[in-house]
Amino acid sequence: RKNLINILKAYRTSGLYKDYKFLIAGFPSMGFEEINAAIVNNNLQNDVIISGYVPDDVLPVLYENSAGLVFPTYYEGFGISIIEAMELKIPVLAGNTGAAPEIAKGYAVLVSPFSVGEIAEGMKIMLDVSMDNIQSAYEYSKKFTWEKTAHETAEFYKDVLSY
Repeated sequence: RKNLINILKAYRTSGLYKDYKFLIAGFPSMGFEEINAAIVNNNLQNDVIISGYVPDDVLPVLYENSAGLVFPTYYEGFGISIIEAMELKIPVLAGNTGAAPEIAKGYAVLVSPFSVGEIAEGMKIMLDVSMDNIQSAYEYSKKFTWEKTAHETAEFYKDVLSY
């Protein structure tokens, strides 16, 4: 569901593997065999790093040292990764399906998660996003805090329970 097969094909197609390593962060789960096969089939064994589980305190370091977040998933609920990247002033490539376009609010490069060509082109465009856009995305990301989420959730429950 994270679309890693198309992302890996796009990474190869884009030619960015010549200048950038591609990090897949997270615990390998269902479909991991297919992901490994895509890495081998696209001759990316020396270009893709699979980190495995990443603790919360390490995640910001990965974002801060990245060229961007590549996140064109087939479907995403909220897409917290989009906001996390914006908060750390990292350009974002996201899918144009699900909630991602609404969450990105015009501050991410949006592509069809079904098109390897669009993802490949989007990766290149993402690397050229202006600093003004990155700063605007950062300002936008400040609207999303855990405190605000907790407050709005509590208010929702109050309204529902008193209805």
